[in-house]
Amino acid sequence: MSKTKIVILIAAIAAGVYLYTLPKGIIKKEENTVTSGAVRDGKQEAPADAMQKMHRNETSEKDKNSIKELTKKYLMVSNPEKKVIFADSLAGKYRTLHQYDSATKYIEIVAAAQASAAQWIKAGDYNFEAYSFSDSEGKEKYNQNARKYYNLALNRNAKDYEAKCKLAMTYVGSENPMQGIGLLKEVLKDDPKNETAIYQLGILSLQSGQNQKAVDRFKELIQINPANANAHYYLGVSLANTGDKDKAIASLERAKELETDKGFRAAVDDYLAELKSK
Repeated sequence: MSKTKIVILIAAIAAGVYLYTLPKGIIKKEENTVTSGAVRDGKQEAPADAMQKMHRNETSEKDKNSIKELTKKYLMVSNPEKKVIFADSLAGKYRTLHQYDSATKYIEIVAAAQASAAQWIKAGDYNFEAYSFSDSEGKEKYNQNARKYYNLALNRNAKDYEAKCKLAMTYVGSENPMQGIGLLKEVLKDDPKNETAIYQLGILSLQSGQNQKAVDRFKELIQINPANANAHYYLGVSLANTGDKDKAIASLERAKELETDKGFRAAVDDYLAELKSK
């Protein structure tokens, strides 16, 4: 399966913001060295470019009117609590429309007003999505903002391993990717069965061509959570890359059994047909 297909599938089925995109740095050895550079698949587009096109949708008149009304209410209301509620609604609306610059603007207003770990993580998520999908020259600011908010949440609770895993992904695509991998390993040191950290390390191994290491990661994850459809799917992809076609097909079929999402099942069917035709 091409890297573009893998990343697009992650965007469709992932359970966390850090899984919307894979990092642009190609991890050569998870334990030691990293070489940066855009991921390419022959003449195909880079994954980030493919996903950006997927999210360039026209805004309907209904959505435009909804935003107009919410903005009007936000500007007119004087009660601070109500203003935050409208800001949160605007952030969510812009996010569903993949207009991340506006989404981050309003969610940061909410985060500043509430100053809670939950809102800092939410602001981090929105900024990381903006970083992942943006094609602007200033996209790196979103990654830095995401890192800032995740750190604020971790300052409040150092044992928030989900926030720490998200923080890790802000480093993986940066000039210091090994810091991100180190953070994931810190999570596993404290919480050896942390599904998010194992999953992310498996994805990074798969992206970098360390297929046997990816197999080991996803098998470990399935032992912890046998019902994790994504783990079965990527175990299948990893096994196929090692040449173990029969086991790969079995893993993919198991993934399909566990997941009802139509997009996920269609992607599995596509890959199964590709594998069986070889």
